[in-house]
Amino acid sequence: MQPTANLDLMRSPSRVTPLLQEWQQPQKRQKPMSPGRTFTQSPSLMMYEDEEPPSWILERLGMRSREELRKVLLFMLAAFLGNAFFVIGRNVGTVLFLAHLGKDFLTMAIFISGVASVFVGQFFSSASKGRSPALVNSWLLGSGSVIIGVFYFAVWMAPQGLPEDQSQKILVMLLFFGVYIAEDVFTMFVAMQCASVAQAAFSVADAKRLFGLVQLGNSIAAMTIGICIGSIAAAVGTVQLLAIQSVLLLVSMFLNIYIARLYIEPGAGANPKKKR
Repeated sequence: MQPTANLDLMRSPSRVTPLLQEWQQPQKRQKPMSPGRTFTQSPSLMMYEDEEPPSWILERLGMRSREELRKVLLFMLAAFLGNAFFVIGRNVGTVLFLAHLGKDFLTMAIFISGVASVFVGQFFSSASKGRSPALVNSWLLGSGSVIIGVFYFAVWMAPQGLPEDQSQKILVMLLFFGVYIAEDVFTMFVAMQCASVAQAAFSVADAKRLFGLVQLGNSIAAMTIGICIGSIAAAVGTVQLLAIQSVLLLVSMFLNIYIARLYIEPGAGANPKKKR
């Protein structure tokens, strides 16, 4: 009976065609994270039913939807702001130190900054255990914005060069040693934590496709700020670069909070504390 049934199907194309059409249609299923929305799945594309298919530009860039483009652009902006702060900090700290204290103390400042980075790194590592990278990044950006802002007002009111009075001389030296160390430490940790937030927001497969585009934000910041920083300093003054840095960190903090609400689940990427 089975061969006869197969022969009947082969001799009746009108019966075979609906079966082929049903088999060729992409399957629909529920996405676990969004039970109210269904998406279609095919070998080359996965997208929500209520999303428009990507244009040929998005396909060339390896993106699957406009929402994914939005996500990449937000992380590109975060990378741009973080690296802009980094490029300015690597220059302004040394320039202010040399302008007020000269080159005689620079070797000492570099050594103290290296030692401070080790101790701050240990504290930062222990303080971030069991906490989301986005939350730690918000703390880092907020505290950095406040500290750099305080240094801006202190440097703005400080005298040019070392004063004659010994007590004022010590205060000025402590101030610019503090500026140099703060710039060295914050530039390093801001760059590291920005990458940690991106790792918590992307899966391994998506990171392979999209991290190259996200890193474009770093490259654009390095090129544009590196070219323009001399002109900016000449136009507004070197001290004003500290204010620009403080604003960059503040904007980065609010952008980080917005990204975390959209793309990072609470506690995602957090390293659990070790039980003693």
